[in-house]
Amino acid sequence: MYSVLSLLILGIAYYYSDYFINDKDAFNLFTYTGTVATIVAFLIAAGEVIHAIQTTKSIQEQSLKVLKEVKTIENASSFSDCISSIDAVNQSVFVEKYDSAITNFQHFRKLCVKVVPGFTVIDDEGGELNKLGVVELMLLKATKTHDTAPLSKAQKTSLLKGLLVIKQNIESLNPAKGAQDVTTKN
Repeated sequence: MYSVLSLLILGIAYYYSDYFINDKDAFNLFTYTGTVATIVAFLIAAGEVIHAIQTTKSIQEQSLKVLKEVKTIENASSFSDCISSIDAVNQSVFVEKYDSAITNFQHFRKLCVKVVPGFTVIDDEGGELNKLGVVELMLLKATKTHDTAPLSKAQKTSLLKGLLVIKQNIESLNPAKGAQDVTTKN
């Protein structure tokens, strides 16, 4: 379209060139009109560029806002996966399937590192291991003890309590608590 229009304007300019070149008043009027048209076109182009910049900035802000909300939802989903994993560990401990419990707990720790980097539950006993390490060590020990009674009732209760403390701490860190549903926003 631009090429056709440009060729048309060049043809008209060539056709009337003798008239504008020979008549100084017509040439001066044509030059003045061309200068004014150029200034108007420049102002329109500058206005369009400014408008495009503002539109792009607005779109970027909205995109970042939606992306942040999506990340919050994704993180909440990951927290849910962590809770499901710790529940699977609890169930395995409850039925004394410690091999399954240790596998699930190690999966939970991998999720935990992804979802809550640096998450630790401080060990009340002041040992070198944090609560996650203490629980994992108990589970590892449970897989190597006698098959008929791998853990005593007190040890099993302590282990379950430790798992529930970890679960509560994970639940308290969930960033989606009370977050609005982005799918219903306008």
